[in-house]
Amino acid sequence: MDYKAKSPTRKFTVKNVELSHVADINLDSDELITFQSSSGKELDITAKDWGYYLTGSTNGRMKKAGYRTVLSRNPDGLFYVLAYETEKQDEFTTYLASQDMEIIAYLDQDDIQLKNNIA
Repeated sequence: MDYKAKSPTRKFTVKNVELSHVADINLDSDELITFQSSSGKELDITAKDWGYYLTGSTNGRMKKAGYRTVLSRNPDGLFYVLAYETEKQDEFTTYLASQDMEIIAYLDQDDIQLKNNIA
């Protein structure tokens, strides 16, 4: 793993949200990074020789860790995979509304059903 902190931090705005680019991380194949939320929940990203696992299993490990995972779409028709802490449903719903995003599918179900026409 190669970790480089950004100094100074690069700040930029996307859809009225200010983001801070704080570090670059380069993982070798079969290395993983665990992110921990302020509430102690964990989310792993694993490097493979073909790319990345961006989450643990959405209907297994992520669900047991207290996350809901969704496929969402913004007004430009771009798709995103988002994971939110189950007890932060209200904050997540508020964020989706502020970004005019919609949930296409809940990925933490054993049988995924698309909620809206995605054509």
